[in-house]
Amino acid sequence: MASYVSNISSAAKFLLGLVNECLDYEKLSTHKVKLVPEPYSYDEFIHNIKSIIQPLCDEKRITMIFGECENHATILADHIRFEQIFLNLLSNSVKFTPEGGTVKLLFDCGIECDSLLPIRITIQDNGIGISPSFQKHLFEPFMQEGTSSKGTGLGLSIVKTIVDLMGGSISFESKQGVGTSFFVDLSLPIAPDLPSSQNDSSSSEQASIKGARILLVEDHPLNTEIATKLLERRGASVTCAANGEEALKLFRDSPSHSFDAILMDIRMPVMDGYEATRAIRALDRDDSKSIPIIAMSANAFDEDVKMSLECGMNAHLSKPIEPEKLHNTLSHWISAKP
Repeated sequence: MASYVSNISSAAKFLLGLVNECLDYEKLSTHKVKLVPEPYSYDEFIHNIKSIIQPLCDEKRITMIFGECENHATILADHIRFEQIFLNLLSNSVKFTPEGGTVKLLFDCGIECDSLLPIRITIQDNGIGISPSFQKHLFEPFMQEGTSSKGTGLGLSIVKTIVDLMGGSISFESKQGVGTSFFVDLSLPIAPDLPSSQNDSSSSEQASIKGARILLVEDHPLNTEIATKLLERRGASVTCAANGEEALKLFRDSPSHSFDAILMDIRMPVMDGYEATRAIRALDRDDSKSIPIIAMSANAFDEDVKMSLECGMNAHLSKPIEPEKLHNTLSHWISAKP
């Protein structure tokens, strides 16, 4: 059974990756993506990259080497897009490096100038390499070498577009049977010094939702079952509504402060999540303005997050559900209630 579940999980992640790549490419190619620079540290980058790439290497007995960065200055970068560049490049290296091979992530920092840090990040492997004929088409969309490759053929095209958006450049060297190196050159702004204590939904003080009363608004029975199990395992009690209208009635007819938070799907029949949120916020009762309402939706583009916040929600979580992010976000907003 564990093996079957593992196979199902792998297939689901693969299919999700295909869908996300297609959606990403559509947005990037039509210039709908806006980068959101935030303070981003070297330690955070390495931790996030390691957590995803190291297990892939372990499966193939590949040695993963993380070079040291001489300058640990915190930069300003859209960390999701920044990580996407190197996760795509590194996963490709792992994919095309045989068992027992080596993959390296190396850093070469220049001298800070005008609050910009020039840096070259190199991804190097001793894998199968890229044929000279295919090298001409490497960054073209939907292009794949050979017939056995899995995926959309969009990964490197997406990487190139993001690097261009960041004002950088990407180049490569490859020799069949020897390996491939990708070079990403960027000049990144240095983040200003920030206060050490900041709100962070992943901090340890926000780790518990035990005893929380959650109103879960979700029209898909399987999603409802999964979310309910995840919340109940952490000690929360869950009341379910199948659409926005039902949720509005449940909230309106319950005594004040019956619920500690609302998890709200967006696309639902009868009344969608936006309408339901606006209606709840407009109710004449003392908890309608203060109760945390958190979107939990497959709509995960920047404009979807913006719409959720504009209609009165406190936060936006994308599906498929990430248990830790769900629990930490709920805990943060419940503890922040007046």
